[in-house]
Amino acid sequence: GVRVTDDTGLSSVQDVEIEVTLGKSWQVTEVDDARAPFCAVLDCEGRPGIFYTWNDQFVADKLVFRRASNALGTAWGPRHEFVDATASTQAPSTAALIVGKPALLHGINTGTENTWHFTQSSDGIGTAWSSPINTSVQLNNSKFVSLSQVENLPSFAHSESFLGFFAATDNLGSAWLAPQEVGVYARESELAPMLGRPAIAYHVVSGSVEALAYVSANDAKGAFWNQPVLVDAVGIAGRNPQLIEAAGRPAIAYSDPV
Repeated sequence: GVRVTDDTGLSSVQDVEIEVTLGKSWQVTEVDDARAPFCAVLDCEGRPGIFYTWNDQFVADKLVFRRASNALGTAWGPRHEFVDATASTQAPSTAALIVGKPALLHGINTGTENTWHFTQSSDGIGTAWSSPINTSVQLNNSKFVSLSQVENLPSFAHSESFLGFFAATDNLGSAWLAPQEVGVYARESELAPMLGRPAIAYHVVSGSVEALAYVSANDAKGAFWNQPVLVDAVGIAGRNPQLIEAAGRPAIAYSDPV
């Protein structure tokens, strides 16, 4: 379902049909010959750039990035590998453009280390990358995070015992502030800028109830937050939320299996 709400996130529940008038025909290009459990695509200075988990069936999974050689994505550059083959990359990852440069937040679980790491390209096309920076945020039970740019800083939403908003102290992600507690534990969440302020759509699970909720900050940096709004609590709702700003209002796409 899709919910379009006012700028505070208040909403009446009403399904909206979307008619797609473009994208009727597609060009399919094979980028790699290995399975990719994780995949994300960004516009990297006019050409698609993709992050994915690459497994060549002989070594452990590797997180890689490739940028197309042209705007249509019919040819691709070499792989850039982020972590060595000994590091587990099974935890899902999330990617975003931070000040115009592709960036990646991914989990590393080596047995002794179980945290989210941030890495960013030094340019807009992904030719050189920083070493992964440990955010010190534990993976815990929530393996769903959402990376976005807030006030030109890398930020992400993640659940520990609560839904938290995490922001870096600089655009390189070299250090991270303590989390802002913005809601109850969320199984899945999506962080996005909304009218110049961070906002989060998230999937709430409480007993047999699964619902879609929304919360937004009162300021541009995400230091203060409004009370969460329950958007859809009918049946089982709120899975895989995707949040964007549409016509100056928050719009959420999500799955409802019932």
